[in-house]
Amino acid sequence: MPSQIAPQQPFRLVSRERPQNIAGRLYFATARLRVDDEVMEFDLLASLYGIVSGEVTGDSAALLTAAAFSYLQQAPVENRAAVAHLGCDLTRSPAAMLDSFRAFVAAGLVGRDENGGYFHLDRQRAIGCQRDGEDVPPHAQLSESMRPVEPDGPVFYNKASVGGLGHHAAVTWKRLKAIGSAGATPEDLSTSVGYTLPTIRKHLAGLARYELAEETGGRGAPRR
Repeated sequence: MPSQIAPQQPFRLVSRERPQNIAGRLYFATARLRVDDEVMEFDLLASLYGIVSGEVTGDSAALLTAAAFSYLQQAPVENRAAVAHLGCDLTRSPAAMLDSFRAFVAAGLVGRDENGGYFHLDRQRAIGCQRDGEDVPPHAQLSESMRPVEPDGPVFYNKASVGGLGHHAAVTWKRLKAIGSAGATPEDLSTSVGYTLPTIRKHLAGLARYELAEETGGRGAPRR
């Protein structure tokens, strides 16, 4: 039986054993979390949607936030593939998880209807979200990917694991080209593009390896 500690929520819990695709909307399996020897059941996406939209507040929001964060850390098998659609690390901290979901909601990727919380697969395809597991903060994942990058040649179509630079490096390359010969520091690129500083440095090293860019005086620039 579901735990009685589950907070009251302003939406109906639709029980699912498996993720379900209904007209391009992906509904996750019901989240089940063991708390104090009881099983707490909740709708992960609907709960987080309710929290970031202000529909769930106070102690209920705090409990659901903690439950959602613990649940995501466990990566249960029934939702592992579904959670992967969200495309970024949601287990860094509860605050970062909520920030990510605010971005998802703002981008129209996550919502709630009569069937529960959903991830909008059609919206994901429309904005061309990149999902290759690189270290990309949520705001970069949902801002740069909404402006589809046209990679300059096959080097950007292949992931680093197979000898290329990948789509994310193409975003950094596009920004470098826009800046021109004046170049930019890795810190400035990190701020303007949205990727973490280690990722930017990795991109610059890869671009230099392919003789697309060079780094001198602490600044990266397109190679002349």
